[in-house]
Amino acid sequence: MIPEIVVVGSHAPALFIDVERPPIEGEVIQGTNFRESKDGGKGSNQAIAAARLGSSVSFVGRVGNDQIGKSLLDWFDSDFVDYQYLILDESHSTGAGFNLQTKNGDCALVTCMGANEYITKEQIKNALIDFGKAKVLLTQFEIPPELALYASHLAVSLGMISIVNPAPATPVESLQQFKMTILIPNIIEATTLLGVPSSKSLDYQALCETLRKRSGAEVVIITLGKDGFIGLDWDGYWEMTPPVVEIMDASGAGDTFCAALGVGIVDGLTIREASRWAGFAAAFSVTRQGTIPAFPTRYELEDFIRRQEENNYATH
Repeated sequence: MIPEIVVVGSHAPALFIDVERPPIEGEVIQGTNFRESKDGGKGSNQAIAAARLGSSVSFVGRVGNDQIGKSLLDWFDSDFVDYQYLILDESHSTGAGFNLQTKNGDCALVTCMGANEYITKEQIKNALIDFGKAKVLLTQFEIPPELALYASHLAVSLGMISIVNPAPATPVESLQQFKMTILIPNIIEATTLLGVPSSKSLDYQALCETLRKRSGAEVVIITLGKDGFIGLDWDGYWEMTPPVVEIMDASGAGDTFCAALGVGIVDGLTIREASRWAGFAAAFSVTRQGTIPAFPTRYELEDFIRRQEENNYATH
């Protein structure tokens, strides 16, 4: 089976413990309410979100041959994500994030990317050549950025549309060495790529223009959280302010947006049309708790859009 979307990316689930306060050096404190959320990291999140919206998806990545890594297989089976190019690494543990959360909502975070750091060009090349007739590649910077960009370059060379989500924020030199179709940073990621300070007075249009010149991307879309996004293509700028919703949890909204954009493109929408659809998907996702549990199905998203349009929602 040739998938419609190939995701080359990470898996690093989050583990949580509630604490009164973070410990100081050398201190042991008691925590409560240990829990493992269904939050895969950006790669597996985007794979599941795209599959849930109806596309056939294959995931290319690396996890440890441990219980956390093997649990991903169950997650993928539940949402029909192909994982024939997922490697169970015998030498490195699955990536994970450890979150200490206080009652005030503050968080101390320790991450270990584990096996994600050991994805190889050979693994990526074998998968993409095998899936050369796929339509869209999704990749992110939770794997080494040079490997994500290598995947994008190869995918474009094979005729795919590549979507690069440079998250988390990572400075990268010589982006123009690599081919990419669509670059989707948030505002922090955009300023980090350009090496400029983030501020409320930023000119978003100028930021898009500079990013497109420096990256070589055909399209740049900067996501702006509750303010939607601004995009730049060869025909100029466009933007969307999302519908007003009650925000329960904004985590995973960016992953939802990227995945939905890819699905929209697979379905034959223009990039502008697909970005609008993705904006609705991201808005829907923040109305639920969690990341993967919040990703909409195709039916849920279409119903959400219909109800918004009945209420005379309009993009700007």
